[in-house]
Amino acid sequence: MDYERAVHFTRYNSGRHFLDSGDAYGRHHESEKDPENETLIYPAKPEGAGLFDVSISTNQLLVDCFEEHESITQQYENLASKENDLSFFELGVAVMEKLGYRQVARDNTYNNENDYSQDFVWEVWHSPEVSDGRDWVWQSGRDTFGYTCPLTGEDLPHIVVVLYIHTGCDIRGGYSPPIFGAFCGETVIPFHACVEFYMEAFDEYGQDEAEEFNDTGQGLCGYSSNPASHLEYSLGMSVLKWDTERKCFDVQWEDNKFRVFPSRPYLGE
Repeated sequence: MDYERAVHFTRYNSGRHFLDSGDAYGRHHESEKDPENETLIYPAKPEGAGLFDVSISTNQLLVDCFEEHESITQQYENLASKENDLSFFELGVAVMEKLGYRQVARDNTYNNENDYSQDFVWEVWHSPEVSDGRDWVWQSGRDTFGYTCPLTGEDLPHIVVVLYIHTGCDIRGGYSPPIFGAFCGETVIPFHACVEFYMEAFDEYGQDEAEEFNDTGQGLCGYSSNPASHLEYSLGMSVLKWDTERKCFDVQWEDNKFRVFPSRPYLGE
């Protein structure tokens, strides 16, 4: 997705919501947008030490890994111009059902461990020609397009992912308009949503420990549901500082010092 198009959603002005706890803290749409060409992984508070505070940029995730379906977006905009009394969520459902799709999965990233800079609601929709909605996780091995829409006659994808980016304050309200498209991996959405880590020793004294840490995958999502918490609380690592030049954390672990590098998780590519 184009950078500015992604910003349109991640900084969409969703206003105030009655569930917001107050005006003392900012909403996502009031925050500065992520810099263009920013890396996917970045330290949330690079000046602070003491914890592994890193984020996956939701904006950059859209830029790197999401492709918008413009024809469905146009159908949505046509409907939205006529149905002013419907919410974004209601409009999203209305246009997908109008095009003949059925929803097979839905969730909010807030409900699971993640390091996204902004949570989002995701939905998976199938065309009538996808016979088994139970196997909705995978999109590889299926024909991407080939569904002839009975309404428009257009060639549409068999599987569509719909996203609503949280741009407000309280997670229960303040979302962007829907984004219709597909992630670029073999799964319909990235299921590993936490930053992963690998380690290097400062000197020869910690090389064995660093090698064992990397070989056993203790910094990966497959080992722990939240690698950052595992490093800090289970293993007892203490962050000394963020190394801006090397883009890593300097940490103290037992009797040695190490460099711990954050890295992107497997996103289904």
